[in-house]
Amino acid sequence: MTVSIHAWVRKAPCGTRFNDTTKSWRPLAAFGAQLERLKRPSGSKPLLRVGLITESFQIGGMSEEVAETVRSAAIKCFTAQGAEVSEVSIPMHTLGATIWTAAVRNQMASHAFGGRATDMLTHDMPHLSPIWPSNQEFYNVLSKHNPAVVLTILGETLMTDAMPLSAQRKAHRHVLELRAAYDDALHHFDVLVTPTTPTVAPPLPDMEDHPEPDPTAPSSVERMLRLAAGSTNNTSPFNATGHPGLSVPCGWAASAHGGYKLPVGMQIVGRRLDDLGVLKAAKMFELGGGKLGPRPA
Repeated sequence: MTVSIHAWVRKAPCGTRFNDTTKSWRPLAAFGAQLERLKRPSGSKPLLRVGLITESFQIGGMSEEVAETVRSAAIKCFTAQGAEVSEVSIPMHTLGATIWTAAVRNQMASHAFGGRATDMLTHDMPHLSPIWPSNQEFYNVLSKHNPAVVLTILGETLMTDAMPLSAQRKAHRHVLELRAAYDDALHHFDVLVTPTTPTVAPPLPDMEDHPEPDPTAPSSVERMLRLAAGSTNNTSPFNATGHPGLSVPCGWAASAHGGYKLPVGMQIVGRRLDDLGVLKAAKMFELGGGKLGPRPA
């Protein structure tokens, strides 16, 4: 799901601005007000340096329409507010999802749902009462209500059976290399931009197994795996490296079956620990005209 930050800084129904009562949003509100007053003189230093990660627009399964929607929106809306937008190549980004998978997936379910402590920048969910190891009842409930959890459990099982612990330790070292690659780019840019996902939202998978005349037909779990494969190639690397990211709506693109349009998300990534910088960039994008807008006919 993509979100906009405009609701956080505009007036509440009672007329009180959120930043007046929520101290943590005051810097963002002040920044937005400053941008609305400020005009960048010709030839002066750009207000924001935005780097479009070249490789993020070329990942497997990337829709040309989604890529063009994100690129055009970033250039148009950021430059309208005095930002400078250019491309930056980070070759290691193409390995980011693989590194994240090897580093965390073989323990992800037991961390998130089994209450284990983790060492890779994720947090336990204290409101859960885990059923671990998972059982058939757990699977039956989740396959109906939250199949993503089933996918996480299946991923841990497959990775544990197929990957030795030494491979995970090697992946942890590659996480540090990947982090350094993004940090190096962020010495030259204030934020980095990617498409959030390679396509618009796909149809939900059929989670019921039906008798098939073809014995090679994929099961519901396999259909779910195929649906999810590649969808986090631009987002998961930053889950491992610790760079803050935010997805904002930036336009529309054709659905998988055509005939209608669905929202496109643009990911803004900032320096580590600079969450406010990411929010400021999103505010600049919004003030420059970045929004979802009405659904095209």
